[in-house]
Amino acid sequence: MLPAEFDYAAPASLDEALALLAGGTNIRILAGGQSLLPTLKLRLDRPDLVVDLRKVPELSYIREEDGEIAIGALTTYADLVASDLIDSGVARCLAEAAASVGDLQVRNLGTIGGSLSHADPAADIPAAALALDASLVARSEEGDRTISAGDFFHGLWATALKPSELLREIRFRMPANGGGAYEKLRQAASGFALVGAAAVAEMDGGTIEAMRVALTGVSSGPFRLHALEDRLVGETLSEELVREACDKAGEAIESPLSDAHASAEYRVAMAGVTARRAILRAAGQWR
Repeated sequence: MLPAEFDYAAPASLDEALALLAGGTNIRILAGGQSLLPTLKLRLDRPDLVVDLRKVPELSYIREEDGEIAIGALTTYADLVASDLIDSGVARCLAEAAASVGDLQVRNLGTIGGSLSHADPAADIPAAALALDASLVARSEEGDRTISAGDFFHGLWATALKPSELLREIRFRMPANGGGAYEKLRQAASGFALVGAAAVAEMDGGTIEAMRVALTGVSSGPFRLHALEDRLVGETLSEELVREACDKAGEAIESPLSDAHASAEYRVAMAGVTARRAILRAAGQWR
């Protein structure tokens, strides 16, 4: 099927892109196109205007600033995987999530900002953003607005972004004593997560100082396992402790997804297994 007709613009600067967004509401942003183009072809989305950001070079970067990692929204999955800065410490959950996306062609085109803004319920990157407790910087003609990852996702394909905003940057802390990991059970054909778990652990020797765990693929959007995190913080790391805490992880899933690929019961059962694997690898880096 061919897309419905729409106008197209390819701005050469961020300011030009923001001016276009300020001029209407039924506008879609094209970053890597790996999520938007299929929805256009299936006519699930019929925008009046598509704004292509691929000629806006200032939105692609990975750098360290004031003890944080800053990532431009047009940074590709492949760039994340290749970055030594991302493939270390707590950021490793993001590198592993990016490495698990689709195939090589998708990773060379798809972007971190596109994934977060699209908010597919089975996407990998949103879970990593939640586990990293990332700050997402949205930009409009009025300036920047910082949104915590916990407040960004509003359910199925919905986010806190306003029609006049685009996601400009993703930022998160890099504590010296932290580790990260991402685990997923993938749907064989698409590579999307049937269940995905991102974990970030901050350790003091064998003691868990902080723990953040997020799930994707199991509900209408990604979410943190706060009760599980609270159970682990302050405790001495052990496989028995983590297994006991993760046994009840599935209870936190509201309205679990059920489809041709996996039943709700399967997703609930595998949530704890996937979370346990991610936690043990994240924390095990610092044992």
